[in-house]
Amino acid sequence: MRYTARVKGGEKLQKYLKKQRNENNLKKIVMKNGLEAQLYSVQIAPVDTGNLKRMIRFYSEDGGYQARWTSEAEYALDQEKGTRAQSGTPHIKPSFDKQKVKFIREVRREIRE
Repeated sequence: MRYTARVKGGEKLQKYLKKQRNENNLKKIVMKNGLEAQLYSVQIAPVDTGNLKRMIRFYSEDGGYQARWTSEAEYALDQEKGTRAQSGTPHIKPSFDKQKVKFIREVRREIRE
């Protein structure tokens, strides 16, 4: 079972941003932060065979307004959350938590300009 993190803006925010001159800059911010989060997930993913690291993928969606990174290994959810028999080793959620602060700061800065 896969485990996915997704960053997306609210509908009101998207409508506002589409009217602004800085639409492309905001799409770049979404892409950059999504890729950085995906890279961090790869860096902190537990390694046994290396399959989990290789199966972390990045997707850009909704015309660049959404970034999604997912661990597509069959056992990714067990690694992320743990099971009855073993504790988890999160690698997707920590990258989301780390990146969201930077992402929000960059979007606010771009909107102010």
